[in-house]
Amino acid sequence: MLKDIFSFSGRSGRLEYFVHSIADIFGILAVVSAFSFIEGQFDVSVGEEIVALSLLGVILVGIVAETAVTVRRFHDLGRSGWYLFATLIPFYNIYLALILLFKKGEASRNSYGS
Repeated sequence: MLKDIFSFSGRSGRLEYFVHSIADIFGILAVVSAFSFIEGQFDVSVGEEIVALSLLGVILVGIVAETAVTVRRFHDLGRSGWYLFATLIPFYNIYLALILLFKKGEASRNSYGS
């Protein structure tokens, strides 16, 4: 299961993409909120670097997992994973987000899997 979260090969449907994206967003927000609460309640000036590095690690894991599921979603639509870079284009990224969320994937087998 954990291997599938970070896999860039294969295909992901709309539901998997949506659930995975929501879970990543809420997971990162929960970690940020927890660290903010801990920092506000206690004097963590001694371990500030550890807290910052832990937070950075969790955010990086979330970004890699989100990137992997987005690439697999593009595969489901019959597009290359390199389309991910098109999400950096302003306004076109909104269009792509709607496509990723709502367009049905290819029903038949494509070059990325069944």
